[in-house]
Amino acid sequence: MNNKYTKIISDLHYPLWLLKDFMWMIKLPIISFILAVPTIIISIYMYLKTNGKSKLENQMVLAWLCANTTWMCSEQFEMPVLWLSYLFFIVGIITLIFYIPYLFLQNNSE
Repeated sequence: MNNKYTKIISDLHYPLWLLKDFMWMIKLPIISFILAVPTIIISIYMYLKTNGKSKLENQMVLAWLCANTTWMCSEQFEMPVLWLSYLFFIVGIITLIFYIPYLFLQNNSE
């Protein structure tokens, strides 16, 4: 895949996420779930296509998006999956713990 295609896909990620959360907020759970699917797929794609600092950033975004989506499903569909949200948030926080030193090491080597 070329960089132009990757750029287009990554540019779709945040608008889809924003729409997903907006649909959640206005209580349209089916539409918000439908929007969550491509948003998570794009997030996984971006995570797999990156390295270094960007990979850690995309891992945090993916964990946050998965936590956000399971929270939404728990709330909107009354599914007992809120515990998964905690798990994804913990993964994101652990990634953040590794990201902060990496960020400082990166800035000191420049």
